[in-house]
Amino acid sequence: MNYLSQIIHRISNIGLKDDYDVFEKTNSILINQIQLMIVVYLFFFVVRDLFIGGSDFYLTMVIFLTMIGFFFLRKRISYMAAVYFQLITCLIAIAVEQMSHANLLKVETLYLTNFLLSTILLSSVKVRIIFGVFIYLLYISIESYVRHFNITAINTVEPIDNFLMVLFSFYMVMLVTYRYFSLIKDLIQRQLKLLESLQQKNGEIERFAYVTSHDLKQPLRSISSFSGLLKRFINDPTKAEKNLEYLNQIETSAGRMNNLVEKILGFSKIDKADGGIEKVNLNTIVQEFKNSNAILLQRKKVRIESEELPTVYGNKLNLSLLVQNLLENGIKYNQSELPYIRIESKTQKDKHELTFRDNGIGIPIEAQETIFEPFKRLHSKNYEGTGLGLSICKKIVTDQNGQIKVSTDKEIGGTKFIISLPKLEDVLDSKNSKE
Repeated sequence: MNYLSQIIHRISNIGLKDDYDVFEKTNSILINQIQLMIVVYLFFFVVRDLFIGGSDFYLTMVIFLTMIGFFFLRKRISYMAAVYFQLITCLIAIAVEQMSHANLLKVETLYLTNFLLSTILLSSVKVRIIFGVFIYLLYISIESYVRHFNITAINTVEPIDNFLMVLFSFYMVMLVTYRYFSLIKDLIQRQLKLLESLQQKNGEIERFAYVTSHDLKQPLRSISSFSGLLKRFINDPTKAEKNLEYLNQIETSAGRMNNLVEKILGFSKIDKADGGIEKVNLNTIVQEFKNSNAILLQRKKVRIESEELPTVYGNKLNLSLLVQNLLENGIKYNQSELPYIRIESKTQKDKHELTFRDNGIGIPIEAQETIFEPFKRLHSKNYEGTGLGLSICKKIVTDQNGQIKVSTDKEIGGTKFIISLPKLEDVLDSKNSKE
């Protein structure tokens, strides 16, 4: 049963394009589903005519094969071409059946169904009106022609035939109604999620703006204060040593301010990182960090060990930034004579779990819930930093539909960061939902 449903799903989604908007995608699915229903319905008529020896068997077979041909064309034609193909082909089929059965077959419901589809699938109001008038004139013309020339039916019409016509039209209307109710429901859910996301983003922006202005003011005040002192004593030879100290303070404050601005820019650009989703070998990223920071690691006697890490799917630049920030965090906040960082990995059914462990100063339990907030710094007096490193990590992991947690490492002391990254299917699903 599952295999059959997969086949139907694949057939009904033939020809969908990534650049369709939500309405075009819904209409395209609807076109394919209706076409599939028409083919199934015609198949029953072909089989029936074959066994009872109906004289219009060949006519029905031609219509049936034409409808099947649609699925071979679907990949090669545009959305509007598919619309016109289905509407016109269905209209021709209805008109042929009306004439061949000499108005005995009640095709009025089929004409109405075709008109309903045209009002939904055709985008232009003018084209809808023209097409609607054409349907009406076609129906009247064939009916008048049959009556005027006393055309006889090719085949007799049973009551069940008219019942099936009505049932088919009813099913078409139900299918359209269901599809568009699903669309409306999906749109409402998207709007609610978007509203919730916007409210959350607005709150983050307000907090971000407040803390950013506060953190930027501090080095600005220092620069302003020491610049004033330097200006005051610039011409006093006895204050030369003090003036040099003022210059050093100004340089330090300017450097901190520059570092803060760069971190803020980096934080804001995480969502816009180029490169898309690709395979990323985490072993390579860790080794690149070791190579580029070899002098620092040697000077501080830092030992970084890692198991065989998995290849994950994500943005390489962002994942490199994630690993870099976590390793730098383990090095910076560490008073041990032999700083130690260990990276472990565990692959589960639907995710990769990474653990970064260090023997640093650790994070108090009461602060573990808020440590990922922007500019949240626990040791601002003793350690330099912007308070954005872990916020960047949180943002990168969250954007990839993952999770990051922090706890105290009871074995070696210090901090333990646990990161869960989804496998390929979940990463792609997250990307598509955002688009």
